[in-house]
Amino acid sequence: SLLHCLHCRYRVGSNKTGPLASGSVRSFVESLGSRTPAPGGGSASACVASMGAALGSMVGLLTYGNKKYENLDGKMRAAIRPLHAAMHSLLPLIDRDTLAFEAYMVFIVALCSTFTHLDTQTHKHTRSHTHT
Repeated sequence: SLLHCLHCRYRVGSNKTGPLASGSVRSFVESLGSRTPAPGGGSASACVASMGAALGSMVGLLTYGNKKYENLDGKMRAAIRPLHAAMHSLLPLIDRDTLAFEAYMVFIVALCSTFTHLDTQTHKHTRSHTHT
């Protein structure tokens, strides 16, 4: 099924990155700017959050052990590990958000199709009883 294909494509349940997070920045940005509803804001937010955590980690790594910032050494050392972990844990969310939206759209299309089918059947049933 389409939902199964999407599940495989984005490796749900793993911390591995999918096609969006594994590609180039250019490719991701071009996907965001394309005429498709996904990837969208959730994927972009996960990307920006991951970059924010990465920048925080970089600052910590550049600051600790530096005599100029000796008073911040303990805080920097304490911040590096969680920021680095956040950087990595946010990356898969770039693809997971797109997967969630695509799965939602599969559901909506199926739901609309079901209601259209039911409406058609009801209309046929009503017409056959009215003309007899």
